[in-house]
Amino acid sequence: MEFKHFSHNHSLIVHQVIQGTEVTCSGCNSPATGAVYVCWPCNFFLHEFCFSASRSMTHASHPPHPLTLVPYPTYPSNTFYCNSCNLVGTGLSYSCSHCDFDLHVHCAYMPTSANHTPQTCDVPDITLQNQTHHPQQVHLAPPVEARDDATVDHNTKNEAMPNPSGEVQVLQSDDPVGVENAGASRVIKPRGLKHFSHSHPLYPSEFEDEDPLFCSACEEEIIGTAYRCSKSKCDYHLHKKCFELPREIRHKSHVEHPLTLLASPVNKETEKFTCNACFGVGSGFTYNCSTCDYDLHVSCSSLPETVKSDHHDHELSLMYSSPVTENEKAEQPGITFSCKVCENVVPESYWLYYCADCKYGIHLGCLNEKDKYEGKSLEEVVVDHQAQMQRLQIQMDMARQNAQFLISMGQSLASL
Repeated sequence: MEFKHFSHNHSLIVHQVIQGTEVTCSGCNSPATGAVYVCWPCNFFLHEFCFSASRSMTHASHPPHPLTLVPYPTYPSNTFYCNSCNLVGTGLSYSCSHCDFDLHVHCAYMPTSANHTPQTCDVPDITLQNQTHHPQQVHLAPPVEARDDATVDHNTKNEAMPNPSGEVQVLQSDDPVGVENAGASRVIKPRGLKHFSHSHPLYPSEFEDEDPLFCSACEEEIIGTAYRCSKSKCDYHLHKKCFELPREIRHKSHVEHPLTLLASPVNKETEKFTCNACFGVGSGFTYNCSTCDYDLHVSCSSLPETVKSDHHDHELSLMYSSPVTENEKAEQPGITFSCKVCENVVPESYWLYYCADCKYGIHLGCLNEKDKYEGKSLEEVVVDHQAQMQRLQIQMDMARQNAQFLISMGQSLASL
């Protein structure tokens, strides 16, 4: 008799594993003996337990939302981080589509008393004070030490998610390292904070000017308070402001659809994206519309709507396209608008800051450059411009490679 299971495309049959031998269950990656469900061509096996697991459940450790059994992790790394045992998994998992919450199948069916019951906290860098004679009044996650033995690097979820308003899981420990006595109260410090973009817990740290570190989200230099991964091989850091970014936003530049925060670009071939605001290339976090192939740097997504510039008397307003009107195009075919700083033509879809009264506009980059070079020597300006030209050359080379790739793809498809 053949059986169907949602996690596999082919039919399965029941097989009795020979006594003294074992196979690995494709659902939970644990050894399987006795009767199993198997697809021989794919070397696919399922325990009876995994085969019969419920497709959805309401779990005591995550009461706000139901959990759905998914056939494989919804992360590009093909792994997930179990919120019960804090270990990495690769097979079936119970996942919450609203929160970054996952459970191994076997952890989900443990008795409630054996499971951790993670809570959420709206303030990532929280420090709680609690009277020593009432320790049970601290309503955080139960004592769970953040493990550092997970071997997966970036655990990013590339799918549309409702905005959980920056919710994070605080992993707390009874280890004295995490507790400081201060008179009649004790200060409980988080051992680690989970973020959707990374599989390991992140820890708040202070970074000095001499630390050559860059944020994995916005790719800008880190100075001051930020979050780091304790595993040195990850080299993963986040600004506090980037750690707290909302998972979904509505932006005036793209009113048709919401934009979802992705921890890595959609294009896995180049691992890059082109920002629709400044048309710069990025490799970190992006606010993305999968329907329209629309991306924004996280920094561009939060640009102020108006700015004051020392180089113009009036306030400049952010515009999401060229200020040339349809009437002006009709009256003067081929009319273009030029940046008042670099005097280069502003392409129609580029963002810029603009004064309508004076018809004065500046590229995003040029506005930033003018502010950046205030008080610098000519030599410093030249060096900075040379660095900018090198970056632009790299971007042009990448664009050329992308174009060649698309052409070869088109030729291959045409020859089919």
